[in-house]
Amino acid sequence: GSSGSGRGGDDLSDVLRAVVGESLESAPVALVRADGAISMEGGGGPFGGGGIVERKLSRTLGRLAQDDDVKAVVLRIDSPGGSALASDLLWHELMKIRAEKPLVVSVGGMAASGGYYMASTGLVIFADETSIVGSIGVVGGKVSADRALERIGVHAETFAANPGDPAAAARASYESLLSPWDEATRARLRTTMEGIYKLFLERVAEGRRMPVERVEASAQGRIFCGRDGLTRGLVDEIGGLEEAIARARSLAGLA
Repeated sequence: GSSGSGRGGDDLSDVLRAVVGESLESAPVALVRADGAISMEGGGGPFGGGGIVERKLSRTLGRLAQDDDVKAVVLRIDSPGGSALASDLLWHELMKIRAEKPLVVSVGGMAASGGYYMASTGLVIFADETSIVGSIGVVGGKVSADRALERIGVHAETFAANPGDPAAAARASYESLLSPWDEATRARLRTTMEGIYKLFLERVAEGRRMPVERVEASAQGRIFCGRDGLTRGLVDEIGGLEEAIARARSLAGLA
């Protein structure tokens, strides 16, 4: 999440901006900005370097769900996705907010893959005509360096914790850089990816209140502009942040 003003200088100050209130401390609508790739902890790795960090954002969302002074929440998201686990954990926190008060989503440049995973929690989703939405799918794989290392005389051996189970070593090391990219590894990764994909479809279907079959018609990794997302039910209305805030105030019964 991006920086902003909040209560007490705690986690809220990292990701919240209070909107249209008599003071920052008493504003009835909270704006949560979620920008960048989604990761569990931030820092290094392919989804690191800042962006949406599950550990920090989940704490903030949990506080918002319980804060009676906040009457509605607007999630402004601009994300290409990232960690499937982090996206699912944040989906749960956002759904907790939705159970307590209106949650409206405003899509910036994109809400793709894990970004759309999160966006699907909104009671109403706004996007610009040129916003990118969708990419409901999973990418997976691994890098294997075992052959390259063998050429320079480095050999890796895996010892199973349970010697009585001959398949234990393969199960434990199938994602390792040092294990080969073989058919068994391919099959296991495919099974894992299919499970994540199925869950992704179910989460979007629940958030959007539509059958899984309708979600799947716009899935398989395809992306759409906001205008096409509207016709497919991935977006509710064309509009920007100002319209999203106005709708959140209306849903919360605020003047």
